[in-house]
Amino acid sequence: MKKSTLILFSLITTTAFAYLNWGNSAPVKQEKSSCAPVCFDTHYFKKLIPKPKKELFYDFGPRFIMTITKDELNKVLSFHDIISEKEMGSVSYSSVSITLLDDHYNTIIKETGRGAVFTPAQLALLQSLDYSSDLVIRADFQIKSWVTNEFQSDYTTPHFTVVPEKEAVYIDGKERLLSYVTNNTKEFLSIVDQDKVQSGKVRFTITQDGKISDVSLESSSGYPTYDLKIIELVTNMPGIWVPATNSKGEKVEQRFVLSFGNMGC
Repeated sequence: MKKSTLILFSLITTTAFAYLNWGNSAPVKQEKSSCAPVCFDTHYFKKLIPKPKKELFYDFGPRFIMTITKDELNKVLSFHDIISEKEMGSVSYSSVSITLLDDHYNTIIKETGRGAVFTPAQLALLQSLDYSSDLVIRADFQIKSWVTNEFQSDYTTPHFTVVPEKEAVYIDGKERLLSYVTNNTKEFLSIVDQDKVQSGKVRFTITQDGKISDVSLESSSGYPTYDLKIIELVTNMPGIWVPATNSKGEKVEQRFVLSFGNMGC
């Protein structure tokens, strides 16, 4: 009887204690993981990944991207016949100059006038230009700012090369010519610091007979051996050139520039 009473008391006490603590039990704390997130040094991994080599740049064409024919020059009367008034917007010109450049960007002759309409001296200069002549026109003007609504000074300097009415053509196509130069200069990828290669330019003339002549270095890549290789490749270029012709269908010479190295002006 005493044993039964003791067991019953023990059960009642245990149950009561559990009931009293059931509603007041504190949440179990979870131990923090000892595994901290791993931070990777991305700069370290960038050093391990080899930097891709830049490809050397090759292109050829007239000296400047913007071109104009002699027939078009003979019809020019003002700056707006070259750069339209719509492109320029509402401006007031203070001066417009025309400069004929040599192969090294030096001034041969310069004529300056006021306003968009060319002076007789400027027109005479334009009409005297031969094929492959390079020129820059600088127009200084006043334009109203859309921010302040006040007039401010500005200028534009379009560069042009005079081209024949029908330009000379490499019969195998431009891509074939550039592939010829690219494939024969791959050796320089391993011996030059491509970040230090400058924009080199080689001039050459396609004669009335479709021959290559007057090959010369206009600007160096900074690596004389590389320059000489380009000159050699241009001089010994395979394939056939169809010579340029004027508006009368007569064959005329045309000069081109082969650009190589890193891109530049």
